Amino acid sequence: LIYSSLSHQPIWTYLDVVAQSIRLKDAFDWNDKEDDRLPLLMMTLCETGWNTLSFDDSPYKVDTTHAGLVSMYENELRIVFKSFRSSLLFFSSAPQGDLLIAQCVQGKIEVIFDFGSLSPSTISGGRALDDGKWHELRWNHQFDSVQLYIDGVLVNTTSPTGLYRKLDLSSEMWIGGRPQDDSSLFLSLSIQSTFRGCLNRLQLNSIDLLSLAPSDIRSNCIMTSPPTLTLFTHSNATVPFSFLPFSFEFRLVSISSSFISLRNAMNDNLVSIDVVESSFVLTSNSTKHAQQSNPRINAVDGFWHSFSLKIRSSRLEIELDGITVLWLEGSEVRSISVNLASIVLSAEGCYRSVTLDLQAIPTEGKVERGNCAMTDRCTPNPCSNGGICIQSSLTSQYCQCPMGYDGLFCHISANPRSCEEFFYIKSLTGRKMSKKEKKVVIDVDGGESIEPMRVLCSIQPNDMGEERVITRVPHHMVDSLTVSGQKRAGELRIDLDYGINLRQMETLVDSFELCSQSMRFECKGGAKLMSWGDDRSPSSWYSTRSDKQGLQWGSAPPYSRMCPCALHSNCTSNKLCNCESGLDGIDEGNNTYSQLLPITSLFVGGTTISSNVTVSIGSLVCEHKLVYEPVTFMNRNGKLTGQLLSNGARFSLSFHVKFTYEQMSVFTWESLDSRHWFHLHVINGRMAGEISIGGELFEVKNQKRINDGMWHSIYWDAHRLSQRMLVDDDDEEENRKGKKELVLPNTLNWTIGSKTQRNNIGFAGIIRNVYLNGMGLPLGSIVREQNTMGIEEGEGGKCSNDRCSNGGRCIDHYDSYSCDCAITPFGGEDCTREHSIWVPLGCSLSIPWQNPSQTSLCHRLAVKTSSNNVTLVRSKSLFGDSSFNLSITTSGRLTVSIYDGLIFNKSETFGPINVSNEMIHDISICASFNAFKLTIDDQIAFNFPGNFTFFKSFNVWNLMDENFVGCLSRLQIGSSFPLKNPHSSRLKMKGGIKFGQCPSNIAELNPTPSLSSNSGINIGVSHLPNSSSLVSIAGVSSIVIVCLLLFTLCSLIVYMRSLPEGVYNTHESSSLPCDQTKCSPSRSEEPLVHQSLHKIEKEYFC
Repeated sequence: LIYSSLSHQPIWTYLDVVAQSIRLKDAFDWNDKEDDRLPLLMMTLCETGWNTLSFDDSPYKVDTTHAGLVSMYENELRIVFKSFRSSLLFFSSAPQGDLLIAQCVQGKIEVIFDFGSLSPSTISGGRALDDGKWHELRWNHQFDSVQLYIDGVLVNTTSPTGLYRKLDLSSEMWIGGRPQDDSSLFLSLSIQSTFRGCLNRLQLNSIDLLSLAPSDIRSNCIMTSPPTLTLFTHSNATVPFSFLPFSFEFRLVSISSSFISLRNAMNDNLVSIDVVESSFVLTSNSTKHAQQSNPRINAVDGFWHSFSLKIRSSRLEIELDGITVLWLEGSEVRSISVNLASIVLSAEGCYRSVTLDLQAIPTEGKVERGNCAMTDRCTPNPCSNGGICIQSSLTSQYCQCPMGYDGLFCHISANPRSCEEFFYIKSLTGRKMSKKEKKVVIDVDGGESIEPMRVLCSIQPNDMGEERVITRVPHHMVDSLTVSGQKRAGELRIDLDYGINLRQMETLVDSFELCSQSMRFECKGGAKLMSWGDDRSPSSWYSTRSDKQGLQWGSAPPYSRMCPCALHSNCTSNKLCNCESGLDGIDEGNNTYSQLLPITSLFVGGTTISSNVTVSIGSLVCEHKLVYEPVTFMNRNGKLTGQLLSNGARFSLSFHVKFTYEQMSVFTWESLDSRHWFHLHVINGRMAGEISIGGELFEVKNQKRINDGMWHSIYWDAHRLSQRMLVDDDDEEENRKGKKELVLPNTLNWTIGSKTQRNNIGFAGIIRNVYLNGMGLPLGSIVREQNTMGIEEGEGGKCSNDRCSNGGRCIDHYDSYSCDCAITPFGGEDCTREHSIWVPLGCSLSIPWQNPSQTSLCHRLAVKTSSNNVTLVRSKSLFGDSSFNLSITTSGRLTVSIYDGLIFNKSETFGPINVSNEMIHDISICASFNAFKLTIDDQIAFNFPGNFTFFKSFNVWNLMDENFVGCLSRLQIGSSFPLKNPHSSRLKMKGGIKFGQCPSNIAELNPTPSLSSNSGINIGVSHLPNSSSLVSIAGVSSIVIVCLLLFTLCSLIVYMRSLPEGVYNTHESSSLPCDQTKCSPSRSEEPLVHQSLHKIEKEYFC
């Protein structure tokens, strides 16, 4: 791939091998032919000086001394070849047993080598290399390592056997063949004899061996190519039957399908051969009997195979690679031979033959002649973690993943990355989570190159009582090790087996802030720990994962040759260890130095016949996973940055996050010139990822809204075939099958937060557990290093001080906050605003039929009244006889009456509190399956035992009878709030009820008119809803007074109707204007009275 950045900044690609011709193809679709964004390609072309030779079973030999080759410990063999059959490319066999043989056997490269140990080793790789195309073989030997590269890709590695590592070459090396003799070596190693094809390069240790070819070898590539045909899906080719044996070579896709059909002149099927899994199945149309070939012979392994059909007398044979795998016998074979007219090829794949004219046979469907259009997608194996690659079409593949892995390339691990992540996943189930220690398989890099490991996970409290997640890795030495008898220092070695390899150890320990391992050394009979013999060397020690010696014990400083007691100056006899005094003693402590952990080996000794030591090493215990440490972004212009170079082959990002904003930028990973990037952002509360490459954007979105302030796990993955966005368990994938493949950018600089650090478009929230291409990003450590303003360690936010009142839920935006008052009867920015109504005489409220979704067992109301002998709440079940009444007695006490509709009937009065004292009283009612509880101002008034769940059936509510006068607020009926949301609560109101705040003195708003003739109507202090109310309140005792009042009222109404409508202030005090957000849109529901805590303010609706 030659890559252009489409910018003024060129990206140079240095290639070791350049082909003789280069074909340029756009990586993207340029639909506009006039588009001038054409890439500029600059190349330096040099004469190679290599010779291309043709071989036709005619090898030649090269004198080793003349070529300038000598014996070496490091060697490299490079061969560029093409052929259509199995061939021998290079041969060298020294008399002392050294071998170096390179051959292509049935499309696979085999290199046989021996450095003189007389035990040849073989390294092989590649597939279908006998396709007549140029391929490069590179065998690399570096002392203890041997590697095989095919077409520039490492396909296999091994180590030499025996003790020798130097390659001694024979005096004569053979190119394109070997000497013709009957040596048993050739037979035992199955070595090919000659080569038929072309060689473009053959170098051994940088010596060009083709330049030493004799002059009679042709210097240009002349090679006959057999006719080739490619059948795509749902296509076939019909070969007219002319002679037997019918033979060809094939290379099929690894799917079950019909392979060959033998048909008569009427196009009826006589015999069919199908591919089922990896075997052939032959079925005769006459007997319907199915015969399967040996399953160990794989016919769809991606290699070229030979097929032959033979009919001899009454026997039909099918040969695969020269081996008879299927056959038929009897009279049906004679019938087949007589009626056979054509042979139909129908399996998807490539076919070639030197006996069949595949260029001229009739075909149906999509075919390609003269070329094998099959691209090997399974070499090298793209599947990770032991996945099996299966070629599903001519140009695509899929992976069969082992248990515990998922994804297109088996690169996504189902195992948690840590114990912290394991407990987080368990917490999502909603069930009670056990904190006891349990065995867990973790995958520290999430399915990348490091293998999973088994650890023990638990949650334990620390010294402060705070819970912490503990990761423990035990070893096999459970019991203590006791050593006695005459032993030299460190004579007894014990290797501790943790069940994990060195790379797993390093990754695990380095990912924690604190790891420790307990160490205990008990000495008896004069045995010592840190001194032995005349040179005073330690008698016992340990080794670390880096094979360094640990010359200290427990928590003593590294390599100090001290014990923990020396740190406190309390060692026996003032020595550096208790076991240095010559007396019996114990030295123990916790080794907390990560660079020394885990302890991999113990070297114990220094004992005599009369002394002994006992050593015990605890498990590796780690806590505080660095990558799991949360970080809070409290400034949307803040950012964290770092560098990590991508490989351009695959991209993955995973993390845990919680936030509340609907739009923001979360993560960016961009190239050095900032022209190509991966960008993850939030749009409408949903995660969206986009890749910018070559001026185009490729985007994937997840439809799950997650801006709810809760923890969510995010996984974003991209490769050449698709993008995947996984949010919690909601998966969204953009499959690019049939589209242009993604060319992932090479990126370096990553940013979490605002890339531009302006406009407040960056991230605000909490993020943790970030893994970028399998590499954990310890954000807590990065915050401490970069000291960025507005970004803090741990889980912070703006809701830490209970900023919302009255049970309102504080919604943390992390750079700010807001209050959600939806679950309370209050309103306002901080849930302190009362929703109240003034209920004058003759009014009532009701909910004729409550919404079933709003019924509940708990209710609430607050009243301020001077009324007595009134009913506050009457509720009942519309479909039953149960009822509940809440009333105020003549003495102002609260009384309840409960009837369950069957047996239970309870009435009781609460005496200590006078509800009719013109003060606000908050009444809460809550029923349950075991009790009924009513509280007044947080004081329990009634508490009845029993099952009161029938309260949930109450769906008819009548509030405040017509004799009630006062203020009602904080009304909650079930889960509804009728004063906040009258419409959704189905609240019906009757009379002149006004929305607003309660007055300070209810009595003055409900006066009794005087009988004096001088008693006028004072508009500043009297509430006059209508004439009928006036008559009932005054209690007129004479017709004259009634007439006078009616005349005065009519005159007042006529005068006031001539004035504009509005709110008029009295001269008692200044009044605040009506807040339009707090007023009902209905004019009849305008606020009547506004009350302040410090002064009385009155307004009257006119």
